[in-house]
Amino acid sequence: MSGALIERKRATVTYHLRLVPPELSERASRDAETILRRRRLAVMNGKAMLEGRPPVPWDKGQAVLHVLKVRHGADWPAKARALYVGDDMTDEYAFRALRGIGRSILVAAPGTAAASAADLTLPAPDDVLALVRWLASGALRATGG
Repeated sequence: MSGALIERKRATVTYHLRLVPPELSERASRDAETILRRRRLAVMNGKAMLEGRPPVPWDKGQAVLHVLKVRHGADWPAKARALYVGDDMTDEYAFRALRGIGRSILVAAPGTAAASAADLTLPAPDDVLALVRWLASGALRATGG
């Protein structure tokens, strides 16, 4: 379909619809879902995309916790602070997984996001870059407590 992009990842495949003309978007989405399901992939709808993934109980929440455990050990919350930033419905799994043990930020223009499990919001991707630069600058300091 004109404007559609396929992104092959290790365990998943994403069918991006952002560049598909609006009048063809619904048909492109249906066609992609049919193809993904025919290949026995679980389908996750996101923001202008469909993701096909193996039909196993694995999502971004489980993935972020797995990475933290592998990198820092099972007691990672005592050793590291997790900050997860996302802009899609598929990121809600990670926001929920980190509730109470990390921080999460939803990137969404004011008034455009549905209810989210994220702790905080930023209005635009450029604000994420500004946050990362600020964090990297060393301006954030731990308190003595």
